Amino acid sequence: MDSLTPAELDCDSSWTTESSNSFRDRFSYRRKFCSMGYGGGKCSCCSRAVVILMNFVMMLAGLALIGLVLWIRFDVRFEHDIRQNLINANSSDSALGSYKDQIKTGIIVAFWVLIGFGCAGAILGFIGSISGCCKNRAMLGLYLTCMIIMILLEIAVGIFMLVWRPKIRDGVKNYVNKSFEIGSQPDMQAFVYRYSCCGFDSTNVMIAVPMCPLGQPSCPSAVWDRLDFSLMVAGIVLIGILVLQILTQLFTTALLIKSRHEEDDD
Repeated sequence: MDSLTPAELDCDSSWTTESSNSFRDRFSYRRKFCSMGYGGGKCSCCSRAVVILMNFVMMLAGLALIGLVLWIRFDVRFEHDIRQNLINANSSDSALGSYKDQIKTGIIVAFWVLIGFGCAGAILGFIGSISGCCKNRAMLGLYLTCMIIMILLEIAVGIFMLVWRPKIRDGVKNYVNKSFEIGSQPDMQAFVYRYSCCGFDSTNVMIAVPMCPLGQPSCPSAVWDRLDFSLMVAGIVLIGILVLQILTQLFTTALLIKSRHEEDDD
């Protein structure tokens, strides 16, 4: 076998060096490509996709909540009679006026709390989606901090509703009972027509009134049962939102840790 000349050896060595450099360049490019979550790193890709999707859903849920609350607030046809009775709180009976004022205050507080949570959910959902796309550690850290605060506030609201549930029930029933006791016709007619109820509770005895048919539940019980059902539905929705947010937190934390390890490796 013929031996290679020095020139041929130099050419072969140069080709080997160039091939090695080209391989290293391709490997370095692939590593950076994978670190961005576009290839190779299946866990990173999965985490990013889940974070973006969940935050997009949360943003839509926040916008839907804002739209629903604003519709209830400004649609004059929604519970028109009861709303007008609460607005026209002028009454010769101070106790009835006090009950109406308490209910109006509670409705206003609930309105702004829901608007606040809706805005926060929409904004954080948008920030979370952008953070997942850009994989920016600073944005991810800010997003995680804000989400933790929001989750704690939602839990606090849920606990508050559970603790104050008996007081809310007493306030609603006292308002309905007082309307029947003093014979407030607008309030009585609104309750009977809206809730298909009959009479009120006085010393734990149902007293029927001529304007409504017999065999119907008392108006205080009917009004509270409807409100209690609405609160139960709201609680179930709140639990679902909390589960979604906690899962989003877990995936975002995994994505943040992954990006930190990749930066340390670089």
